Parts: sequence; structure tokens; C-alpha cells
Amino acid sequence: PVRRHLKDRSFVFPVLSYICVGVQGGKILEFPDGQDQADYLLGVANKFVSETEYQCFHHCRALALKAASLAQQLKFDKAVEVINDMNRIYDPVKHSRIIAEEYGSDHCCNAMALSALWLKHLGLEQEAITMCDDVIERCLPEIDERNMLGRILLLIPSIAVLLASGQLERSVELFTHFVMEPVKRFGQNWSSPAKPVIRP
Repeated sequence: PVRRHLKDRSFVFPVLSYICVGVQGGKILEFPDGQDQADYLLGVANKFVSETEYQCFHHCRALALKAASLAQQLKFDKAVEVINDMNRIYDPVKHSRIIAEEYGSDHCCNAMALSALWLKHLGLEQEAITMCDDVIERCLPEIDERNMLGRILLLIPSIAVLLASGQLERSVELFTHFVMEPVKRFGQNWSSPAKPVIRP
């Protein structure tokens, strides 16, 4: 087969990623062999994981996708297991920017943030707070301060968990530090898809 002769298959990885984004965004509506959307998405995610096994930052992206696919099927416990596997190799300092350049966004940080909600749903409140702390300490500093949408996508799940645990003051401080203060530095000329969320 052709695959055997291809030493570098990294060109396949963005294709698999964009297929999944298309499915999640409702752009792809027909699936082979009578599969429903969730089963097809998980199948592509599993293929992505297999393809990227020996290429670290691609593999991290694939694991993030698999976790999101499992969560879409409400298999939150399995999704959390995949996130834990991802975190054994994922380092935001090393990988965040290169994943964002390759795939348009650092889906690994996004999946970590969402996993805090999955943990809370499973009744693992302390683990959920620990995941929030990890996102805040390791991921948020790697997101460019002009990327308001990226920052808000990480903050919303974290703040939801922190508010549920009674950490109102900390939640306000986080939003102020990571969102409102950069907005003030940019003045009135900054732009972001998240602008309506943070306008007074």
C-alpha cells in the first residue's frame, strides 16, 4: 500500500483535524456505513491518535480531539482518562504555540479547560479545581494577550467550576487580569470575536 512508502505522514494530521471540526460544526452531515455523528467522530479521532503516536505535538492534538469526542458521547470518565494521558506528554510551554500555528488553536488547552467541567459532573470537585489551577498556571500564560477568544475559551469553564466552589473573588481577579486589563492596554481599537462578551 502507498502508506507503507510514506515516511512523513504529518500532512494527514491537519486533514483529520479539519474533518472533525467540520463534523462538530455541522458542515459534514452524511457518514459512511450508517454511522451516527458521534460514532464517526470517535472513529476519526481514534485514527488520528494512531497516526500521530510517535509525533508528540500532533499526538497531543489527537488526544484532545479523542477526549472531546468521548465527552460528546457523555463518556466523561473515559474522556478524563484521555486527558490524563495527554497531560503526561503535553507541555504548554513547548507545544501550545506550535499546535496553534498548525491547527489554528491550541485544542489541548481547550480540552483541559473543558475537562474541569467533566470532572465536576463526575462529582470529583477537588480534581476539577486542580485542573482549573493547571489551566490557569500553565496554559493561560501561553495564550497571547491579544487573543481574547482563546483566553475566554479557557477562562469560562475554569470560572464556572471556581464559582461553584465559592471562589467568587478569585474568579473576578482572573477575569480582570487575563481579559479586562489587556483590553484597557489595547484601547478602543482592538478587535476579537469575543469582544461582545467583555464590553461594558
